[in-house]
Amino acid sequence: MGKKWIQKAIKHKGALKQQLGVKKVTQKTLNQVATKLHKKAEKGKLSPSERALSRRVTLAKTLTKFHKGGKKS
Repeated sequence: MGKKWIQKAIKHKGALKQQLGVKKVTQKTLNQVATKLHKKAEKGKLSPSERALSRRVTLAKTLTKFHKGGKKS
């Protein structure tokens, strides 16, 4: 992977919050949405917007793991 893969992965800042319709995204919210989408994906019935939401949730969960060990700035 390239050095700046995070910057390339985030194309639309705030899109996840906008799509979920919340002001702040919590880990609990991410887990609930991920579970719901995973169940629907097993049936093979994800629309393109749901696929995008699934990718955004996965990226958000990945990025929260990076933040836990570091300093807050």
